[in-house]
Amino acid sequence: MVYSTHKFIEMAESASVLDWKHEVDEEVVYLDGTPRLKLLILTRKGESIANAKNIILWHQGLGEHSGRVKHVGGELLMRSSLLHAFCTADIRGHGGSEGGRGVIDGYKELENDWIERVIPDVIERSADDLRVIIAGHSLGGLIAAGVANRADVVREHGKGQQRISGVFLSAPAITPVVQGVVNRTLAPVVPVIAALPFMRRVTKANDISGRLLTHDEKIIDLYNGGDSELTNQISIGLSSSLLTRGNELVRDIPQKDGSSSVLRSSIPVLIIHGGKDNLTQPEGSRRLAEAISHEVEFVVCPDALHEMYNESKECGRKQFFDNLVEFIGRAFTINE
Repeated sequence: MVYSTHKFIEMAESASVLDWKHEVDEEVVYLDGTPRLKLLILTRKGESIANAKNIILWHQGLGEHSGRVKHVGGELLMRSSLLHAFCTADIRGHGGSEGGRGVIDGYKELENDWIERVIPDVIERSADDLRVIIAGHSLGGLIAAGVANRADVVREHGKGQQRISGVFLSAPAITPVVQGVVNRTLAPVVPVIAALPFMRRVTKANDISGRLLTHDEKIIDLYNGGDSELTNQISIGLSSSLLTRGNELVRDIPQKDGSSSVLRSSIPVLIIHGGKDNLTQPEGSRRLAEAISHEVEFVVCPDALHEMYNESKECGRKQFFDNLVEFIGRAFTINE
């Protein structure tokens, strides 16, 4: 059976005490360019992104679409009065964005989409004194960390006092675990294959099972075959770059200072990881936190798998949202 995105939201919010659906407006826009990217904007009822001063800009993970994190934005908007909007774009070749399914040259293509297209668009729609929490999950956490390991791109593209106020990373793919017998067999030779330009955009199954994401059986079943908007393909080029990008980032961060890297400035950083995650290793997040070394908080949810926000209250969902809501309050009030 194929469920709609709305059905997924009903399932995912079952662990939440907040009925946010009637309190949140959503707007979908498509960003010009090639390929066109789908951008989802969530605000509280009656409010507009044009007046939004504090925004979370969330980068999605591999295979994802915006409907799978809509409940995250909705709950955060209800729990934090400081947050005015939650924005997330489907990455190229995923969800409602154009492009061959899973066809991505490498992580740089995703970083460039965010820096050159998504961030400038959100800035243009928002208040002149905009403050942004750069956020991402899994592959999106890796991309968000890379974007934050440079001078403030929001300030660079901004039209007023706009700036990055915080960085939030959920299970970032610093040390990804290759899934599936075929993918594990190919892993040693993927960089060699990826060196052939005509092979970089060839895709293969990513072999990610819903059982690696959460303990919630409804969400597992939906992920494993009920959500037609999911993308189960990954390109050779992206596979190759994911095998090395996390280590490159961890080595590069300590070489920078606050003027050349947001991660090395006084901006607060929160990294959360599930202790039982077997898609991206918690050890990678620990090494990332050590590389940043200051203004960073690293939290492990001991019983959680990869998607803490889709776990039960007992397995990590409460800890995830409690920590993130507290972080929002800290990030948006610092240097006020």
